Amino acid sequence: MILLRRLLVSVAAASVAAAGLAAAPAQAHAPITATGSISGTLTTPAGAPVADVIVEARQTSEVTGFSPFAVTGAAGEYTIADLAPGRYKVAFTFRQSGQMETEFTQWAHRATEWSAAAWVQVKAGATTTVDEVTFPTGSLSVRVSDSSGAPISGFCADAVGDRYAATDCTTTGTLTLADLPVGQYVLWAKTSGEPSATAIDLAMVDEGSVTAVALTTGT
Repeated sequence: MILLRRLLVSVAAASVAAAGLAAAPAQAHAPITATGSISGTLTTPAGAPVADVIVEARQTSEVTGFSPFAVTGAAGEYTIADLAPGRYKVAFTFRQSGQMETEFTQWAHRATEWSAAAWVQVKAGATTTVDEVTFPTGSLSVRVSDSSGAPISGFCADAVGDRYAATDCTTTGTLTLADLPVGQYVLWAKTSGEPSATAIDLAMVDEGSVTAVALTTGT
């Protein structure tokens, strides 16, 4: 009799426990925030695609850490995915690799500074299209000679404009600084070897053309 009573009590306790489990609410999971993306193409004023340019989506002018980014493909296309909904400014960073690497950032749409860039809105589950056209560009072909007019084969040159700065060196006597946004530049050259000599002048870059610049040291 005692054994039967214990068995009935155990069965009842198991039933109550099972009922409690069935009534318990399912465990809550943290909500997953839906994201959006920014996609577009980067082209020249003539419509040619621009590849290998870093594209960033930024919500602040301060570079405090990682910014979502992409790199333009062969067709100038890019997509920055998994962006939290909100407002962004899109930056396109161009890099020129010579003996010295230089870079220039253009903001959508055709702005040279954060303050002038356009805000774009990213919505959850949607793609915001941001197409951009580069500034018109040209090139400088630089030669340097000494005060007697003799050509100098080895020198480095800096071209500093209001939107871009480029630096490179040569040992052939002619240095081409390509893909410079149009405008006026301060051109500064320094000869290699010891003692070195410098030359400085102003140069204008015109769209789609190569401007020849002859610098003379000591002037």
